Amino acid sequence: MSPPARRGPLARARRRVAAVLASRRRDLLFVAAIATTVLLVGVAMLSIRNRWQDERAAMQRALVEEMSDVGGMMMEGFHAQRQAMELTLMAPVHGLVSAPGDPPFGLDRFARYTAEHLAGMEMQGDPRHGVFRIALDEPWPTAASLQATGALRDPALASAILAHLAARRDSLRAPLAMISHKRLTFRGEPVGLLFARERTTDGRVRAVLGVTYSPAHWYAHIGRSLYEKTALLPPSFYGVDWTSVQWATRDREGRPRRDTFGRTDKRHNRILNIRVTQRNGNVVFRTPGATGDPTHERYHSFAIPYDGPRVDVWMSRAHGDRLVTAAVPIGAEQWLIAGIAVLGAMFVAATILELRRQHALAEERRNFVAAVSHELRTPLAHMVLLSETMLGPAAQTSEQRRRWLHVIHRESMRLARLVDNVLLHARGEHHELPLERRWVDACDVVDEVVGHMGAAAAARGAQLCGVTPARCSVYVDPDALRQILLNLLDNAIKYGPDGQTVTVTLNAPTVADPVLRLTVDDQGRGVPARDRRRVWSPFVRLEDRAGSTGGSGLGLSVVRDLARRHGGRVEILDAPGGGARLLLTLPQDDVADDAPLRLASG
Repeated sequence: MSPPARRGPLARARRRVAAVLASRRRDLLFVAAIATTVLLVGVAMLSIRNRWQDERAAMQRALVEEMSDVGGMMMEGFHAQRQAMELTLMAPVHGLVSAPGDPPFGLDRFARYTAEHLAGMEMQGDPRHGVFRIALDEPWPTAASLQATGALRDPALASAILAHLAARRDSLRAPLAMISHKRLTFRGEPVGLLFARERTTDGRVRAVLGVTYSPAHWYAHIGRSLYEKTALLPPSFYGVDWTSVQWATRDREGRPRRDTFGRTDKRHNRILNIRVTQRNGNVVFRTPGATGDPTHERYHSFAIPYDGPRVDVWMSRAHGDRLVTAAVPIGAEQWLIAGIAVLGAMFVAATILELRRQHALAEERRNFVAAVSHELRTPLAHMVLLSETMLGPAAQTSEQRRRWLHVIHRESMRLARLVDNVLLHARGEHHELPLERRWVDACDVVDEVVGHMGAAAAARGAQLCGVTPARCSVYVDPDALRQILLNLLDNAIKYGPDGQTVTVTLNAPTVADPVLRLTVDDQGRGVPARDRRRVWSPFVRLEDRAGSTGGSGLGLSVVRDLARRHGGRVEILDAPGGGARLLLTLPQDDVADDAPLRLASG
């Protein structure tokens, strides 16, 4: 028997969960819709973010590649210009072949030639510049006897050059038409050495002529020349101008173009940071902004030729990020995804608001059912009690019967008003509230309603006073007008104090002012300004009064709907003598003549 005992509570719990799910199905659907929308919006936003980050990363890599290309151009420029300078300086000796009897190519002549060409290349001031000539048909010279000019007059430097060449004395006698380039280290700094052979027509090498120079001086000159005279960057960065960070080219329709065609401009070099460093760590050239450690920069690259200096090229992170951002605009498809995300967010907000409205409406309906139940139960209980008493065997006087019948009639009319309000509200929600307009005398309607509500007012010790003209012919639905006035008077009697006077004033339309005005003034506490819009909503009762008075919360809502269907309006004002004034205005197309006022009371 134990298994069924275990299954019983489980089955009851399952049925309870199923019942809860069935009752909350609408709420669960809303929650599922919100969760799905949030998920889709999140996926869309993640897709946008990932795509944007991928494109931005691609552009960042492209910008680094541009820096690498600039470094490659600088490296090629160093190599090409250095070779051109070597050929220029050694040209008189490189191609020189003289007859055995011709005079030799003298040192002075070679020194003048190199000085003139270095001046033409704006390379004066080289601290290691010097020229020398070694005659191979004479004894090997010493530092003191070496034919040299410039920096080679330093015995220490001359000795270093002679020692380097002496180790290659045999190869120097080979009649080779070539320029030899060597790199020496003197006092911790590099020194460049260029030399060529002076040959004769019989295949003999007469002498060796050469030039010494400072590589740092040469690299500084070449780096400055490339930076100032060569366009190192392409025309644009995928259509974005390097300097202004604006689209450089556009098509005929004004849309940005991602091409990089056009003329290069060396003014773009100003956004580059370039540093040229020798192998011993000495910086021989740098641009004005090339400070700090470039290896920590995002947009940085470098080039190291096999026989030249290291070239670091980078761009400031701020400027590089602006270029990347300009080159990665939000495309049409991304705007579409973003629009979908925004719509999804709006849908979520609308769903949440609808869910809150549904909960509020459900709460109002529960309160309405409770109020209507109370409103029905109280008069029904009175009617049942009095009818049973009248049907009982106890002796009853005619006056008692008459009084009890009045109570039964009053309670039945109260039930009738409640049922009418519920039906009118239901028809209004379904737009099934047709009006049957005809010409009626509004004064008769006021007199009828005031007399009809007299018993309800008397039960509270209140008096009803109607102020109407002798005649007020209007084109309205008489039943609707009657229901409006019934609800207004019922509201004034119910929420006003005992013993008050409720005044109904009817102002007939005129030719100058074709509007029917009906006011109901009570002597209660009035309606706070913050609640004057809320009380017209269905199922709404003011909290400070709902505990002491009954009501379904539909009366004023029905009044507003009927007034609007007549093209009019109803509003709450402050009564002149204190309390609340409810003003109904109904526009009229045709009007009658003015008539004197008359009084009606109940």
